[in-house]
Amino acid sequence: MHRAFTAVLTALLFMSPASALVVGNNPGGLVVQFLAQEQQLEARGEGVQVVGRCASACTVVLHNAKVCVAPGGSFMFHKAFLARPTPQGLLRGPDDEQTTAVLWSMYPPGVQAWINAHGGLQDQPLNMSAQAAWSAGVARCR
Repeated sequence: MHRAFTAVLTALLFMSPASALVVGNNPGGLVVQFLAQEQQLEARGEGVQVVGRCASACTVVLHNAKVCVAPGGSFMFHKAFLARPTPQGLLRGPDDEQTTAVLWSMYPPGVQAWINAHGGLQDQPLNMSAQAAWSAGVARCR
């Protein structure tokens, strides 16, 4: 399963010639893997362009100082949870408050304010459009 996840992650996240990670439609995954990738991007001074949906663990890219959102980009936020592996895939387990706090710390103040204004991080997803992200201080891709 780890290899399959890596293949999907690679297909959904790819480097553009402009030294920026381009996020198409990323459903998220394991927070620890996204954090490691974000740390590598920041260490290399590379930015992130969100051109499609960036959901769940993918939202750690908001920590990147060079993140931008294109008109078709969006974010989906929710509380982190422990996943339970089953033969059919991962199922939602109990909430993971520690990981939720880590995710929260990755978001810029304007994004945190937007999330709070919409009820905070919950089990149910919150969807932030590109327009809302721009209003919250996330740069618009040029």
